[in-house]
Amino acid sequence: MMSSQAVGELIRKKFSEMLPVTLSHDVIERSRKYVPGIKEVFVKVAQREKKKRYMTAILMVPSESRPETMHRVFLGTSGAHCDCMGYARSRHGLCVHIIAGLMYLAERTSDGFNLVAPLIRDLAKSNIKPPIELERVPLSTPGLNKLFGGGLPRGVMTYLVGPYGSGKTTLWMQFMVEQVAKEPDNKNMVFILLQTENIVFDRLKVMAEARGVDWKNVQSKIIIYEARTLNEMARTSERILEDFTYAKDAGIDIRGIFLDSVTMLYKQELQKSASKQSIARDSFLFQGPMGSSVALLSQLADTYNSVYIGTGFMKSQIQIVKNIFTLGEEELRSKMLRGEISAEDFVSAAFTIGGGTLQHFVKNAYWFGKISKAVEYTLAARVKTADLPENVGYMIFRRSPAGFEDVSHDFIEQEKLSSFIRKLLAQRMSVQREEEAQKKAGTPVKRGRRRRR
Repeated sequence: MMSSQAVGELIRKKFSEMLPVTLSHDVIERSRKYVPGIKEVFVKVAQREKKKRYMTAILMVPSESRPETMHRVFLGTSGAHCDCMGYARSRHGLCVHIIAGLMYLAERTSDGFNLVAPLIRDLAKSNIKPPIELERVPLSTPGLNKLFGGGLPRGVMTYLVGPYGSGKTTLWMQFMVEQVAKEPDNKNMVFILLQTENIVFDRLKVMAEARGVDWKNVQSKIIIYEARTLNEMARTSERILEDFTYAKDAGIDIRGIFLDSVTMLYKQELQKSASKQSIARDSFLFQGPMGSSVALLSQLADTYNSVYIGTGFMKSQIQIVKNIFTLGEEELRSKMLRGEISAEDFVSAAFTIGGGTLQHFVKNAYWFGKISKAVEYTLAARVKTADLPENVGYMIFRRSPAGFEDVSHDFIEQEKLSSFIRKLLAQRMSVQREEEAQKKAGTPVKRGRRRRR
């Protein structure tokens, strides 16, 4: 029998012969982790005409994010299917659970790869999709366009995870103001906001005025829905879908859909659970209405080709990820700067809060954090995307009344992040001291002229 590494390399090469882009070693390595936990439901080898054999199999493949969950994978000459609903797919449209199933079958016997090879050929014909190319809406901040690969993607959910005050809400507010500024006379343009907590719109008013945009015009285009429980959030999402299903025929242009916040009600409901047993039970039950809300709004975003942003609140604690529990905010930041915790860990923790449901629907996930002693700065990272390189580093922005301003202008590697932030804080401290000295001397404070966007 062949080793799993040898089988993985053969499968990678076989796919690469039939795909326009090579299947990466990383995808194969990720898939190999699933193989030991696979359980057979049905495996059959049959004889075709001309003495060619073929294989049909149904396998249960473990979930990486939820070890207690098994994904059902079907493999046959008609193609392949996995009930993971698309999460953990490579950019070719094939999920790692299916690839793991192929590796498992190839490892079972000495002749296993010869039986799996026809499946790979058929998969290449029926299942493999071309790399996803998302249409994007550019923003006025060049660094944000760099972060999002050219702008905010249309038609799919972009999930922003981070603590309060890290800029998640500021981002969709900036997008809204910029769209109104570009088309102030577009009466058909609307923005849908489903809020689970009261959002203070004073910031939006200040941002509009700082950019010279008519605040009342912006306000008139926002349609607000509210929800205070998970079931109410699901019902409200159904209502939104009903309200706008046929509005497109009337010329309505839903430019943006905002769900703020995705996880807040989920955590509030769990806090009512009295014990670990009830938390485990309720966690599973709460996935239904939350997943329903995210999915229904995703359907609407796809119909209207809208920018769709969901925010997830992540406090200064990480649960289940790397066994880190109840870390203080300063300790958490220092661990991240030392490379012990990554932005991906934050997003994984937020996904865990949702019981894995979010993983099925979120195509793009970004982490927004704060910098200690400089709360007006946002530290951002690209964690999961449908069509862009992931975990390429961090970007730093400054939040002003007008929105985001570039600081780093490009991605910073994890190893250089701490040094960059120390220099940034030193410069900030120097400016503050100079301003304080000028105030004491009675000299007007000279500030750098900011470029209007």
